[in-house]
Amino acid sequence: MFKSIAFALAFLSIALPAASAKGTCERKSGHGWGPTVSLAQLQAFESIRLTTGNWPFSVDKVSYPTYRCRGADLDWSCAAHATVCKKF
Repeated sequence: MFKSIAFALAFLSIALPAASAKGTCERKSGHGWGPTVSLAQLQAFESIRLTTGNWPFSVDKVSYPTYRCRGADLDWSCAAHATVCKKF
């Protein structure tokens, strides 16, 4: 009986932290530069995916990003913000 209680407690100590880590979400940001707005946005979003380990394959759920861009002609810089949620 003592062994089964010890086993149950050991299992819960392993399972509970893993369960609480599932579905954790964080707001991430990235910056990019490009000669056009769309290239600057792409680079900003790629920087989010690269730093979170979601490039070239998506491991986590990454929301559609929001952008703030500044510039003119051939000098654009953008900041992207997205929510990254762990799948496992």
